[in-house]
Amino acid sequence: MSEELLSSPAPHSPVSASFQNLPKKQLKKTQKILKSSDFHKVYRNERKLTGSFLILYISTNRFSKTRLGLSVNRKYGKSVKRNHFKRSVREAFRLHVSEIPQGHDIVIRPRPAALKATMKEIEADFCRLTCSCFPSSLHSHKNP
Repeated sequence: MSEELLSSPAPHSPVSASFQNLPKKQLKKTQKILKSSDFHKVYRNERKLTGSFLILYISTNRFSKTRLGLSVNRKYGKSVKRNHFKRSVREAFRLHVSEIPQGHDIVIRPRPAALKATMKEIEADFCRLTCSCFPSSLHSHKNP
């Protein structure tokens, strides 16, 4: 087989047509907390909020962006469950980051009930917690 056939799908393929022009829905590197020292700062200067499925630690940062950090240890479950939780929280953050005042670091840890939670339940819990932490911000999301 030629390299051309292996490297790209057929131009008339429905898969290539449907995914070609989709925007990337990833968090930018500037929106993530990556260094352990930054995690420790959030834990030290914490404001801790506990929901049904999430534990949020919130602290101000010296940047003009709000950043997200996820801390999910092995006690939570195997990698498939941990990664599913992280994807769900990242999506909730991505959808609602514009409603959170800039200049904050948010670290999220799962509660045991999060194992059986759906993505919508995690998103609703995230919105409830951020609404209670930032009551002056405009949250347009209606909690179910």
